[in-house]
Amino acid sequence: MSAGTPTGQRIGNHLDNSGRPSHTSTLMRVVRNSGCRCRASLDHFLREFSMTLDQLTPGQRGRILRIQGVDSVSSRLREMGFVAGEWVEYVCRAPFSGPVKCGLADARIAVRNGEAKRVEVELIA
Repeated sequence: MSAGTPTGQRIGNHLDNSGRPSHTSTLMRVVRNSGCRCRASLDHFLREFSMTLDQLTPGQRGRILRIQGVDSVSSRLREMGFVAGEWVEYVCRAPFSGPVKCGLADARIAVRNGEAKRVEVELIA
């Protein structure tokens, strides 16, 4: 925890606007309330408490935090619907380290491992 965390404040079990647990949202709120205006601190919290899509296990759900990169691959991921705030479910992985199959909105999409590593998600318990 950062030095600016108010005493007695619980970081876990917080509900976001949709009524679902949101640990990253809580951490970002604590950083903002602590007086830290540094973008590096927010990025540090995102890296520490988030994971990439390929790190999920079958059946786990998460909320997309961001897509890494500014090239054509990340642009294509955004066009397919991988945008910040969307819910994604890890369905399965194809045999022999094949693509990751995930559920996004009402669609099932398979993405390569390299593309799945670019999608940062917040795990939803």
